[in-house]
Amino acid sequence: MPPLDEPTAPPKLNILALPSHTAILFALIAAVVFGAAFATMLPGSRLWWPPIVFGLTLLPLRDFLHRPDRLQDKHELEEHQDETTETIEQELTSLAALAHQVEAPTGAASSPVQQSPVVSPAKLLTTPRAQAMESFGTFRRHYLGMGRNVAAALSKGLRNPPGRDRDRFRAMLAHELAHFLNKDVHLVWLSYGLLKMLALVMAVNLWVGLALSAFIIEVGPEVLRPEFWANLTQRLSALAPGLPVPDLVPVLTSLTQQKPELAAQLADPARQWANWETFFLYLAGAQWPFVLAGLVLLIVFWPRLLDVREMYADARAASLLGDSSLIPEAVKLHAFHATVWEAPGTSLRQRMEVWLVWLDGLLARVPLAPRALALDEDMGRERCESLKDPIAAFGPWRRIAIATGLAVVLLDLILRSTLAAAYISEPGAHLPFLVAFIAFSTWLLPRVCSGQDSPNRPSVRLVIQLVAVFTAIKLIPHILDALLGTFMVQTAPGSFGELLDAWAYSLAGASGGQLPPLLGVEITWGQFLMLHVVRPILYYMLLMPPILIGLLWLDIRLKQRALLWYRLGVRAKRTFGLVTGGLAVGLALVIIPILNHLIFPEIYGSWSPLALVEMVIGVLALGTGLLVFLRYDRALRCLCPGCPKHVQGDYRLGRKCENCGTELHPWLVATYQATVPLNC
Repeated sequence: MPPLDEPTAPPKLNILALPSHTAILFALIAAVVFGAAFATMLPGSRLWWPPIVFGLTLLPLRDFLHRPDRLQDKHELEEHQDETTETIEQELTSLAALAHQVEAPTGAASSPVQQSPVVSPAKLLTTPRAQAMESFGTFRRHYLGMGRNVAAALSKGLRNPPGRDRDRFRAMLAHELAHFLNKDVHLVWLSYGLLKMLALVMAVNLWVGLALSAFIIEVGPEVLRPEFWANLTQRLSALAPGLPVPDLVPVLTSLTQQKPELAAQLADPARQWANWETFFLYLAGAQWPFVLAGLVLLIVFWPRLLDVREMYADARAASLLGDSSLIPEAVKLHAFHATVWEAPGTSLRQRMEVWLVWLDGLLARVPLAPRALALDEDMGRERCESLKDPIAAFGPWRRIAIATGLAVVLLDLILRSTLAAAYISEPGAHLPFLVAFIAFSTWLLPRVCSGQDSPNRPSVRLVIQLVAVFTAIKLIPHILDALLGTFMVQTAPGSFGELLDAWAYSLAGASGGQLPPLLGVEITWGQFLMLHVVRPILYYMLLMPPILIGLLWLDIRLKQRALLWYRLGVRAKRTFGLVTGGLAVGLALVIIPILNHLIFPEIYGSWSPLALVEMVIGVLALGTGLLVFLRYDRALRCLCPGCPKHVQGDYRLGRKCENCGTELHPWLVATYQATVPLNC
């Protein structure tokens, strides 16, 4: 029989009290989708930003708010007033009340333990269909849906006498309720709404682009006559009487001024079919970055978000019940009920597999009994590891480095598309710098809070590895640009050279048969490569890595220092946020503008009054923050919250004051330990 967890086992980190990995993944998805939308608000943008910003904000929110109604209609979920519903809802109410309780450690001067977020109990909805247990809802509406047979089995298990068998059924409900406590339902389905809106933008833009292209090309030279647009305005007025119709004559002025080479092509009737090639290249350059970004977010980021939320639900359920070993048993029990008892169409092979899972749980209690299946096959190795060591929920460092690098590259591709680059001044290095710093700082925080003696503590080597992988991914598109541009310079003009021109138009946001003017003057290919390829590579290869490494290490050291302010208790979380926020402000308002002016003087030129004001604000914010930090450090460092004496040495997770026995930062210690063998 595997050994039991000893009472002296090292304490587990309470990851529920810190920013979650789920929130990091949601923020990366939002950065890709919203990054391009909010870039329309920049001073150099030529787009009317309100419909874009509010559309991409309100439409996903509307989709999220209406999703519970669609699920109820799709799965025929209904609320019933019977004994089964009453039993399950009473248990949900009991678990919700348990989550609201505040557990205070011994000692009047101690800081309170982190309280679970307040959440209303979920309503039970059942369906005659084959339906496993699923939590869904909105900010205020919380539902738990399942098949009626599963609900009947769950209700019967909850009516068992108090004991471990009943606790396994409670753990199933605690896991589902945890999705609301952790805000998983909000983050997962809001991100799904963002991806749906991204797909909608791609589809609408493609349809409108094809329709307009066909209209302009088929009309031909007539489209360049003012009378054509005036007559079109009159026809639209006749089709929509009483509705305001915009004057379309300015469309011709915009076309001839912004795209003179395109107007010249349209004026030639012999180039009608050749014009299709120009428009096709433009639409392809506008669409493929959005298509690629949407696919990567949907295939890579969103499934990872679903996996991570299960780890946090396991941790929350274990915290509510005080025993992490109940969670694997509850997962097996859920799989058994949902698959065997509910789905009448399940194949014999599937039924046998689930029966083996159930048998595996029984054999685990018998000494020296053979195991039917490994728990990893049922629950997932990563979920098991996160129960043993909660920091495992944040995954290995390579995963977060790759995810952050991919998010930055996807956003860069969207902003360099012909759809965005023609109207939006790309925000330069601000977003890559800030996204990397904030994502890595948040990911490293649990390792900082694990203590100086923990094997998970952050190190300089870990920070260098994170930044190195991120930088390598960020450089991939720039290196491809360099290879293609070098080949362009060495290639003689011809049909292949015209194809390569499309790449330049994608970078510059233009279309046509001539090299577009950049920065207001005609430049050579060598100058173009230097400005758009060589300097960005030097910027992200030589300047960004050491600055990011230095800022992240400074962020770690300041937070480690703040952990010695024991009298702050749970309020130390605010200090963590202020440290990261202050360094991010300095990065955005001071460091990045200086680098931009040094590396790209042709673009940024002299300092504008607004840029100088922003830099002064950044310097003042950094200076004020440093003075406040030093003042708190002198007043609070190493002072015990239970007695006036100093606590010597570094912070350790679960450490107590040697003088009075007061636990230091108890809110960082998980409230559960395994009391029976945890076979995973």
